[in-house]
Amino acid sequence: MQSTATVRRKKEALAKVRTSLKKENNKKKIKYYLILIGICLGLLLFLDLFTLNSNIFNLKGSVRTMDFKKTAEIRITGLKGDARAFSGEVVKGMTILDALLASAESANFRVEYLIEKENLENLLINGLSDSLSVAWQAYLNGKSVNIKNLNSIKIKSGDLMEFKLKPAGNESK
Repeated sequence: MQSTATVRRKKEALAKVRTSLKKENNKKKIKYYLILIGICLGLLLFLDLFTLNSNIFNLKGSVRTMDFKKTAEIRITGLKGDARAFSGEVVKGMTILDALLASAESANFRVEYLIEKENLENLLINGLSDSLSVAWQAYLNGKSVNIKNLNSIKIKSGDLMEFKLKPAGNESK
């Protein structure tokens, strides 16, 4: 028979081996998880730089977001060249007037108008209207559009609408 001291030493040695094996397994698990995390970060970096324009890590210099919504832009320029720009979602059937009203609501400026016989009349943007000395000129993607038709001209994603207050009689851009 084995003495109790020998049995105890064998149990202690076995416990040390088990502890050592657990530590070794834990080290292997940590290495595995670190490698897995590295692969995931590498994949995100690849996607960020080469696809989808996701720019997760902002590596391209400017913050860009993915365009889940279809947007258009409005620019309003006063007589002194002071301009404000607005961007927003375009919905089906939206007109230039609808976009202008949505911009006014979100940016806290006033738009007043009157529609007579399906034509837009008396457009006021932030209290400024057509008069003998100044007139609003509207453009869709750089092409002049008649102010009276703003409520009937449909827009689509990517459109640029511009409203410029110009001295009356000045039809140039």
